[in-house]
Amino acid sequence: METVPIWIKGWFAISTILVVWDIFYCLLRPRSMLGGDLHWIWAPYNLYGKVDHGYGWPAFNRGDGFTSAQAWMNLVESIMNVGYLYLLEKPSVSIGQANLLAFAAVVMTLAKTVLYFLNDYCAGWRNSGHNDLYTWVTLYLVPNGMWILVPSILVIYFANDLVRRLSRTSKKVD
Repeated sequence: METVPIWIKGWFAISTILVVWDIFYCLLRPRSMLGGDLHWIWAPYNLYGKVDHGYGWPAFNRGDGFTSAQAWMNLVESIMNVGYLYLLEKPSVSIGQANLLAFAAVVMTLAKTVLYFLNDYCAGWRNSGHNDLYTWVTLYLVPNGMWILVPSILVIYFANDLVRRLSRTSKKVD
């Protein structure tokens, strides 16, 4: 019986919970921010908003919509993640079929996160360049880098799986 590694299911489940928490923080700003009536739910974002101004008051005050826009993309990504986990439980759906949705979801996660970094870079590190190197690496690069590293590994995993499945079913044309 073919199964999906538990760490992959775990990534999809845990990352989706974290991303949904992030979605609500972003879309409920300023109520979710320091001083807002809902801030207590997102108290750790007080520190993060100081490290990454895209999540803090500077971007909000200048009307920068990128953080909210990426939250809407996170919503689509989360729906795809839940859909993948759901398909894995349906006996009528093959793992290969479910993995196609997972591949699309992790490509989206990877592309969105790279875009987030590129947005900051192309704006002269407007959102994170105020940090000292230690803070930037430990509180910006490492946590956000996980959203590049793990999806990159998963893109390779799912791409290899899909190519293997397609190679088995396709006929060679001479």
